[in-house]
Amino acid sequence: MHVAEREGRKRLRRAVDNLRGSVAETEARIRDSRRSIPDDQLHDRLRAQLGHVVRHLGELKLAVKDGEVRVGGPVLWGEREKICHRLSETRGVRSYTVDVEEVGENEMQRRVG
Repeated sequence: MHVAEREGRKRLRRAVDNLRGSVAETEARIRDSRRSIPDDQLHDRLRAQLGHVVRHLGELKLAVKDGEVRVGGPVLWGEREKICHRLSETRGVRSYTVDVEEVGENEMQRRVG
């Protein structure tokens, strides 16, 4: 009985935490949609987001101007779609252009060093 109660409390706590997170994310989206984010702050935000989906982040060229983003450089096969998805989901990005060259692992290793 005690184990079932403990597990129930854990699940309830997790559900409440998830709800709070969803509310906070929604509030942030609304807040950010009404204001412009400084280019340097958006640049840092994008580097953090793209670091989750791009293996060689240092090879990417990232330009930000008034919420318009341009990404270029070599990436591994399949990473282009992931970049586009992250850009579309990142708060503060008004529009983006992804001009990357998809290459294989061997080609990337040659370019990186």
